[in-house]
Amino acid sequence: MLPLSVHASLQPNQSERNYIELDGPWRFAKGDFPTAMQPEFDDSRWTTVYIPHDWDAEEPFGPQYASGTGYAPGGIGWYRLRFNLKPEWTNRLIWIEFDGVYNNAKVWVNGHYVGGRPYGYSSFSCDITPVVYFGDRPNLVAVRVDHSCFADSRWYTGSGIYRPVRLCISPKLKVAQWGVYITTPNITSTAATIAVQVTVENHFEAFQTFEIINSIYSPANDLTAVSVAHDQIDPKTNKTLTTLVTVAVPKLWEIHSPMLYQLETKVIAKDGTTDSVTNRFGIRTFRFDPLTGFYLNNKPLKIKGVCLHHDAGVLGAAVPKKVWERRLRILKEIGVNAIRTSHNPASPELLDLCDELGFIVMAEAFDEFCPGKNKWICGWNSGVPAKFGYAEHFHQWAARDLADMILRDRNHPSIFIWSIGNEIDYPNDPFTHPVLGNQFKPGHPNAEEMVKLARPLIALAKNLDPSRPITMALANLQMSQAVGLPELLDIVGYNYQEYRYETDHAEFP
Repeated sequence: MLPLSVHASLQPNQSERNYIELDGPWRFAKGDFPTAMQPEFDDSRWTTVYIPHDWDAEEPFGPQYASGTGYAPGGIGWYRLRFNLKPEWTNRLIWIEFDGVYNNAKVWVNGHYVGGRPYGYSSFSCDITPVVYFGDRPNLVAVRVDHSCFADSRWYTGSGIYRPVRLCISPKLKVAQWGVYITTPNITSTAATIAVQVTVENHFEAFQTFEIINSIYSPANDLTAVSVAHDQIDPKTNKTLTTLVTVAVPKLWEIHSPMLYQLETKVIAKDGTTDSVTNRFGIRTFRFDPLTGFYLNNKPLKIKGVCLHHDAGVLGAAVPKKVWERRLRILKEIGVNAIRTSHNPASPELLDLCDELGFIVMAEAFDEFCPGKNKWICGWNSGVPAKFGYAEHFHQWAARDLADMILRDRNHPSIFIWSIGNEIDYPNDPFTHPVLGNQFKPGHPNAEEMVKLARPLIALAKNLDPSRPITMALANLQMSQAVGLPELLDIVGYNYQEYRYETDHAEFP
């Protein structure tokens, strides 16, 4: 790959990438309908709704449901929407993107199954190019959401397509979804080196040459730096390229002045067809010192954080961005500077606001591995708990879900830690160990399993983003230390165990 002068670049056409928000009106109905994925199915009597939508927030709550999920009913629901595509998009790629569907989503377009996702907090997309129509003939997208196992969590989850949905129309030579990775390896007061890694996909049957242009815009929206390069790519493959760009006299992303730059990435084919994506980023450094704590831009910062679940009380899980903004501004006023996304991938809107308002974020992936935790139905530690939940999908989906969270969110300057799990080591829920003494339960899985499950997730996270430390929120250090789990982590989280701080720090300086 040869860097070229900006004056040698091709004259790009306007970007061929388009986004269309699919907020509605959608048709919606509770219940299961075996043929609802077919275009000819009659949905005329269904309710009209707009996305984001959480049907639990609209339903009667009741004691027959589970205390752990707020006595919400869950169930099965279907969504249907018709849309048209312009004839000039015939030779483009068409994708449908979901920011979050709770849960067990399955998606059909024009009667064809195109994909889905079990985990209710993961963003996912489906390639619908082979099954769509262009012009006057409408397309039909149908989504089945199965939250019939309503006692599947330890908090209110909501049900439905509770985060935004959109169509993505792009050329066949394109930037991959979440395919831009921005880091700032060297920062001084006079210059910052920006490393830009771009993954390009070639969906053509033929070899392609292309130009890639990375343009950085300052917080004042002034063009600050440009890099240009040429490369080539084989048919039906992807290719990752890395370039270094220098920003003079960088404005740092700080808690009290969160300066945000924008990177526009263009991939230009030989015929001038252009794909373009924009990513925000911040220029900042951070580090941890075992004796003196956390430093942002080489200045000590006391982390004053709160845990935020994904819902907004009576509004349910379909939270408007204005509500998140109001909450964060109130937290800012009382001195909060850090957010933990308890205990799952957060909405893109929340992370955008943390970037804009100056919060540092611990982004968390999971509340359980496998086997699952207790999900209380009749009150905490009362009766027989359910065991439904993410554990049912962990072995098949955990690596994919963690990878997608990191790929989607790794350009947010607010994120400073990845957490792969919350209280996975809570004693006997489900893991146990003889070190627990008279609390040891031989019938439960041995705590050594936690290490086996955590190790590949940590390796995956470090491979996708070596710039951030990995943590877990541990609830029983006695058991975790007995099997060596903390030794795998860069930062060890202590839940409910403040009494161990001094002794453990002395033992593990």
